[in-house]
Amino acid sequence: MNNAFSYALILAGGKGIRLWPKSKEISPKHTLFFRSKKSLLAKTFMRLKNFFSLENIFVVTLTGQEKLVRKQIAILPEENFILEPFGKNTLPAILSGTIFIKERNPQAKIFVFPSDQFLEPRDKFLSALQQASDFLEEHNGIVTLGIKPDYPATEYGYIKISNIKYQKSKIYKVERFIEKPDLEKAKGMFKNEHFFWNTGVFIFKAEKILTEIEEFVPEVYKKFMPLLKTGSERDFHLTLKQIYQRIPSLSIDKAVMEKSSSLYMLKADFSWRDMGSWESVAGIFKQDKESNVSLGENFLHKTQNSIIINEQNNHLLATLGLENMTIVHTPQVTLVYPKQKSQELKNLVKELERNKKFKKYL
Repeated sequence: MNNAFSYALILAGGKGIRLWPKSKEISPKHTLFFRSKKSLLAKTFMRLKNFFSLENIFVVTLTGQEKLVRKQIAILPEENFILEPFGKNTLPAILSGTIFIKERNPQAKIFVFPSDQFLEPRDKFLSALQQASDFLEEHNGIVTLGIKPDYPATEYGYIKISNIKYQKSKIYKVERFIEKPDLEKAKGMFKNEHFFWNTGVFIFKAEKILTEIEEFVPEVYKKFMPLLKTGSERDFHLTLKQIYQRIPSLSIDKAVMEKSSSLYMLKADFSWRDMGSWESVAGIFKQDKESNVSLGENFLHKTQNSIIINEQNNHLLATLGLENMTIVHTPQVTLVYPKQKSQELKNLVKELERNKKFKKYL
């Protein structure tokens, strides 16, 4: 791979509401630790280090998270951090990052990575990136990495591929993107060989993604054009702040990927989990004989298919007769809900935000 033209763009700005109460304002999910002494963000960076030149790795994060994020990857040059004034989802983050990089290298090939994922082994992951990069040398498209589901997940988006396969590669033309489904739809897609989990990893040439964004969300694209006229990093961020006050919150999936006819998917064969929910986190730990994941000092009696996480020392968490439940206990908060209600956790946190009495727990 031509390192001079290849750039990594790490997205590290979300709050991770569905990992509350562990993920909070002062400790967003990409700074959390799971099965490692390194945070999810630090592990993302270490995965990419040496595959990309250090000066070609960029991070998009929120101004309010800047110090915390810089601390996680202190080796990265200061000028490689792109600061969003506030979160507006993945489209503005990718668009601002792409313009920032393209101004440095108009021929840039950009690899976009979420910062909150668990995957292994590294060599298979890097092999997939190399295959995607090679493919783009001959095809002017957008490549994403797809993972074959190992259970009918409702917390992930899905990709449906067509029967069009490219040469001897594992790359297929994408037929469509599917939003997070309900359980019945997820069961159907799980059984269908054409459906894959959407990892949120995208590879494209800078010029290509800008063309796609201009076509599908021209009103947003136009608002970002003043960034091309900024002469310094300081001017870039001042202009970015003004732009963010005038744009909607949009995901790249909905705004572009669901509409594009230039999308391809590479069948990846590494282990993968997006650490966006407690159910996903539980997927990287071993289950007991009753299909429970139990972390901490717990005693489970007649409890099945549940997730019990206890982060308080010298505190016993005991359960009786539970099934399909998630319990997360920290020294400040105890959260309890049925596993099938995972997608509604965002609504609970929003309700808590409206009450000043509970602000200290968020």
